[in-house]
Amino acid sequence: MVQRHLFVILGASPLMHAVPGNSSSYVTGMPHDGWLAIAQPFIAAYKAGAKSEVDFVETELLGYWHRPHPRAMLCPFDPAGPPLDAMQWAADAVFASTSLRSPANLTVTSGNNSTTHLMQAGINYISVPMSLGTPSFQLERDGETIASGNSSRAITDVCSEILYNFNFVTGSFAASTAVNGTST
Repeated sequence: MVQRHLFVILGASPLMHAVPGNSSSYVTGMPHDGWLAIAQPFIAAYKAGAKSEVDFVETELLGYWHRPHPRAMLCPFDPAGPPLDAMQWAADAVFASTSLRSPANLTVTSGNNSTTHLMQAGINYISVPMSLGTPSFQLERDGETIASGNSSRAITDVCSEILYNFNFVTGSFAASTAVNGTST
């Protein structure tokens, strides 16, 4: 089985897609633009007929994705009840990806969990355990921060939308040569 995704920027213009049906609770505040940024080397490699995306890393970046809530959180007022299949397979994790021309250290902090990973040149993926709070990310090379930032959405254990939401929020930070080395 092959999984495919169609990414559109909802409401970006009258010609773009509107939020379909009753899905606004699932998609509002849950941007997927980060996946678009992460996908660029793969798209370029596909168009060129290449077998590897590594040679198509033009912009160094750090991307992330996570769900807004732990899978065991209860939403007692959701009329459809809990999505039992999603509750079984969904990982309580914060995921990160880097596209790099040379190695760098990536630190991901989720709640009280903070881990640092050496990311090699090319495209790398990691996951860290999900904890409550706003995930933060820092990419360093040779003691300098080259990209950093916080997720656009905190991980909470409050069912604020009344409905279960297993959708991902995504984002990305391009490596910067700014004096402070921080992408915002």
